[in-house]
Amino acid sequence: MNNAIFSDDPKAIEKLEAKLAGIKDLIRRQKDVNSAHKKFLKDPASLETAKFYDGKDFGTPTKDLIRNYKPAYSWEPHPIAPFWFTNEGANARRIQKRIDELKAKQNESL
Repeated sequence: MNNAIFSDDPKAIEKLEAKLAGIKDLIRRQKDVNSAHKKFLKDPASLETAKFYDGKDFGTPTKDLIRNYKPAYSWEPHPIAPFWFTNEGANARRIQKRIDELKAKQNESL
């Protein structure tokens, strides 16, 4: 299935903004997972009250990931690797730049 968002699509900006919001939400949630893991290492009981930034509880799979995480490398101290944040941050910046370009092009045509 092709999920490409083409610039000539009348709803391109809307679709890109939704995609950007999804990426930002995922980044915040993954930061919450790493933060909960850091707290869990100091106090295992803290995991029972851990919540995402939006107030939703961690599900059982997320709690299991935090409980059972064993770092494979010294540069991966938490379940979500640092390079993941770098990659997703770059993706979010790329999409934001594309939104800005489409908005500028749209304003030129008015």
